[in-house]
Amino acid sequence: MWGTIRWISSKLFALSILSIFLLIGFIIYLKGQPLPDQDIAYTTKIYSRDHQIIDNLHTEENRVHVPLEDISTHIVQATVAIEDQHFYQHFGVDVKGVLRAIYINFQNQSRSQGGSTITQQLAKNLYLTHEKTWERKFYELILTAQLELHYSKSYILEKYLNQIYYGHGCYGVEAASQRYFGKSASELTLAESTLLAGVPKGPSYYSPFLNYDNAMKRQKLVLHRMVENGYISQQEMDDALTSELVFHKPNVQTASALYFRDYVIAELVKLGYQEDQLRMQGLEITTTLNLGMQQTAAALIDEQLSKFEDLQAALVTVNPENGDILAMVGGRDYKESPYNRVLAKRQAGSTFKPFVYLAALDSGLSPVSKLKSEAARFTYDNGRQSYTPRNFNDFYFNDDITFLKALAVSDNVVAVKTNLMVRPSLVKETAQTLGIQSYLQEEPSLALGAFPVSPMEMTVAYGTIASQGIRIEPRAILEIRDRRGKLLYASETQQQHVHDPETLYILTDMMRSVFEPDGTGFRVKDLLPFDVAGKTGTTDTDAWMIGFTPDNVTSVWVGYDRDRFISRSESYQATPIWANYMAQVSGTTVPVMGHPTSVGESSTVTEPVITKQHYKQFPIPKGVAPLEICLDTGELAPANGSCTRTRTVFFVPGTEPVQ
Repeated sequence: MWGTIRWISSKLFALSILSIFLLIGFIIYLKGQPLPDQDIAYTTKIYSRDHQIIDNLHTEENRVHVPLEDISTHIVQATVAIEDQHFYQHFGVDVKGVLRAIYINFQNQSRSQGGSTITQQLAKNLYLTHEKTWERKFYELILTAQLELHYSKSYILEKYLNQIYYGHGCYGVEAASQRYFGKSASELTLAESTLLAGVPKGPSYYSPFLNYDNAMKRQKLVLHRMVENGYISQQEMDDALTSELVFHKPNVQTASALYFRDYVIAELVKLGYQEDQLRMQGLEITTTLNLGMQQTAAALIDEQLSKFEDLQAALVTVNPENGDILAMVGGRDYKESPYNRVLAKRQAGSTFKPFVYLAALDSGLSPVSKLKSEAARFTYDNGRQSYTPRNFNDFYFNDDITFLKALAVSDNVVAVKTNLMVRPSLVKETAQTLGIQSYLQEEPSLALGAFPVSPMEMTVAYGTIASQGIRIEPRAILEIRDRRGKLLYASETQQQHVHDPETLYILTDMMRSVFEPDGTGFRVKDLLPFDVAGKTGTTDTDAWMIGFTPDNVTSVWVGYDRDRFISRSESYQATPIWANYMAQVSGTTVPVMGHPTSVGESSTVTEPVITKQHYKQFPIPKGVAPLEICLDTGELAPANGSCTRTRTVFFVPGTEPVQ
């Protein structure tokens, strides 16, 4: 008998040694085997220039990766306490938890209890389906062992917190933190952390947006577990339970920026990114957009056009100093129509006239050069075709008027005469030099903007005028970083000197007259207490207002999408949108300190700090000469003061009047 026992014991001992060797060998084998490829999609974020979120680009999963050190300790501890309190003690499998789950499942004849550790859940989420079968469970245990062998506990926890689903389309703690509380995961409080940590158990059942009471009960359980595991004190738990939770409301104010978002995506594609991959790479894209200016533009368009149901509008602002697109409103409602009208080509009307007068200035003419304003018919193409422009309300001065006045009052006949005098080919070349890329025909109607161009093109061209000859390509993207913060791309200003500054400054000064008495923009002058130049424009189907300061070029277009004629009242809407917008976004606020005021013998008080707006002035090039001109005659103002309407006008030396 004893011999039998010794034989059995020796066999068991040998079997144990063999098992140990097999286990060691299996562990070595697993450690040497690579884990399956992970196909994890991370959300790409698009930010404004001051790092406010514009939109998230993602596939089915909204996920933003953050390193463990950028996640609040509260959420880390709360997650461990509620999901896997022995996380730091086991090697991937909590044996007691597994045995408990097996017992309960056996009793209930089901597989409702998982008993999964954090590592097991990560293995399942990364590599497996969510079906509950014994085969899938076996593979889960193998992969769990591999994860524990390949990675540290900190790495596993980081991967888990960036992988788990928190409901409402949010994968990972950063996306969840932004969705629920509008803040980064690094900023979560204890109360916020314990609520979030309870959600993954049942993302809908424990969502505070869908089932508030369930979420609060779950939060209390998480806090209890944290106390039991020594992470927090009873007092900290009580304080967390009485803390007010302020949930985040999605920012609907950025809805108008979705046109700009689409523009950014198109620019990214030009840089070589594939659109489908953009939604998976977790990039951080900082753009040029000024969100305050964007929201101001959208609000003003909504307000101004509230009485016009189908009338559409577009607005774009570019900084002429660096090409930054500061605002872009492509329409009144992106959801209704994502078509970006900033890029749509429409007839420019009289906003094209500055190119005509610049060609004239470059040809040796001046602001006080004169042509007759009269009803006229023009023939071209060797007499085979004719063109008869009409002035607004068929009003003509029937006299010679200066280019300065013709531009201010938007005289069509004088513009066409000027176009033909300097040659349409030169006007076309001038427009293209400034930034117009659309097809233009060398015809009399070119002077009146008969050939379609986009608001973006016109903004670039007017920007070249504002910068006195430096044509700058508009840019929407400042930099691109990967999900770990590595810089992938930083944009540089693309600029080219295309024109001398002298005649461009003279043209700018002529365009100031649009806001002077008799000018087509004079009605909004009171809104513009700064140096500004611009031009109005209308066609049968379009209304335009384009203008600029030294650091802001803004174009506004108003009309219908399908070439429907606009009424007289509808044609008046572009200018007030533009003027009110420019009034709100122009200039910088400068503090002005009050002077110390004596109070008694030893004390002083400082008067309240006041502020004022500082506005830039257009710089005057050295190669221009100012002269005082009589507006009634277009000649030098008499020294005896007999002319009551005078104005300083600038000339290239040699083009000024002699009398």
